[in-house]
Amino acid sequence: MSRKKWLILILGFILLSVIVIIGLIFFHPVATSPKLPAVKGELKLEADEMEGLSIKVAGTNHSGFWELNFAEFVNRDTEGKFQTVQGRYFQGKRQLYQIKAESGTVSWQERRVRFIGKVHLETEDGKELDADEVICTPEDGKLSARGGVSFRTPDLIYETSRLDSDMNLRQIRSRGSTQVRFLKKRQYSTELHP
Repeated sequence: MSRKKWLILILGFILLSVIVIIGLIFFHPVATSPKLPAVKGELKLEADEMEGLSIKVAGTNHSGFWELNFAEFVNRDTEGKFQTVQGRYFQGKRQLYQIKAESGTVSWQERRVRFIGKVHLETEDGKELDADEVICTPEDGKLSARGGVSFRTPDLIYETSRLDSDMNLRQIRSRGSTQVRFLKKRQYSTELHP
């Protein structure tokens, strides 16, 4: 073979090798697999279903976040679904409340967390909230409870079909049939002032 034919053969082999390498880089399954949503701590797992997982989800502002523990978690592109959840919500380093529920979802884009089924929430200052469903929306700093809502403080019991509140449960508004019972009787002065 002549020198020119060898040169063409070597250049052809090099060109074919470059095409194969580029094809492997751009069409490899890892390069085309969807990325998992951003969660504090950045999950880097290939599986869609996980058990015994603990994650942090950003909350109302940079210092607020959920710390959630699941028995089972299924991750999808836009939301995660979980079973048997226990968690805490923090504002900075201060824990605002604890929560338990049978199941729920977390929407990655809106960072909205929805707890479903026998939801029980306890605040650090003695307030308790029970409902069929609780939705926490960080964009507007709102917490909504629906279905058999019972809100208790040391002074009152508040029962309604729907309750909307700020994340601290300080300002509440109810919708639908509502009952309020005061637990402590107020002390009124019986003295007459001149």
